[in-house]
Amino acid sequence: MLPAAADDACVPAEGFTVVVAGVPEADVLRLADGRQVRLAGIATPRPLPAGQGQGAAPGEGAGQPISNTEDEDEGPDVPADIARGFRGEAPGGPAPLAGEAATHTRLEASRAALAALAEGRSAEVRPVGAAPDRHGRIVAQVRVGGDWLQERLVARGLARVVPAGREATCARPLFAAEAAARRARRGIWVEPSLAVRRADDPGLAEAAGSYVLVEGRVLSTGRAGGRHYLNFGKDFRSDFTAIIEDKEVGRFVKAGFDPARMRGREVRLRGWLTARDGGFLTLSVPEEIEWTQ
Repeated sequence: MLPAAADDACVPAEGFTVVVAGVPEADVLRLADGRQVRLAGIATPRPLPAGQGQGAAPGEGAGQPISNTEDEDEGPDVPADIARGFRGEAPGGPAPLAGEAATHTRLEASRAALAALAEGRSAEVRPVGAAPDRHGRIVAQVRVGGDWLQERLVARGLARVVPAGREATCARPLFAAEAAARRARRGIWVEPSLAVRRADDPGLAEAAGSYVLVEGRVLSTGRAGGRHYLNFGKDFRSDFTAIIEDKEVGRFVKAGFDPARMRGREVRLRGWLTARDGGFLTLSVPEEIEWTQ
């Protein structure tokens, strides 16, 4: 169920109850009053136009360009590149669930599952911030009866966790459900392209432009040019690296992820992989890091 506000600070305190009239998309509810709600913090399968695949290079039909003005509608706490990513419009890259996993069959399975859980029923909607997304939809955590909708979709392998900005706060309670679905290879997790990658995989950089999960041991850390570096190899020119900007590091330290203390730790990271050196990941919120040991 939706974590109780008394037990988990991720849940917005304010909300409203309304009947769900329909489910137009795999992560969108149409309410009886005509408004639409997008489920916060998850990504569901989304098909791409012909010729666009998981490994599409920047500029090769890899997503609709979006102006900064539209991105600002996502809310002031969501960086422009992350705002693009939620609906599969990564900065120069494909969707979080692009490629083979985003077939129409899986898309409809996710939509049908959400409809079975919510359509015609009363929903408790807890918006994550006052601003709508760029399509004018409310962005929220949602419960129907005893079901936390985000958790149910993630647990069935019909969505995965994509934390960013204001939508990141309930990510951690979802990680266990995602991990169980991944181990059981349910739903989207049968796709090899979505498997967790190793940080020392020499082919990791080939996944650039994709939303990835990467696991490995932090070999060394450092700070230069207003950035904190997590190095997963001895040569940054050929090995995977993750960075945290100085302006963001306070949030990471508060959450227990001080980059200066991460040397030797085993971690799982998630985010958009950039084609730089051996693969480059910019971490924007602490929820993009999990300890694996």
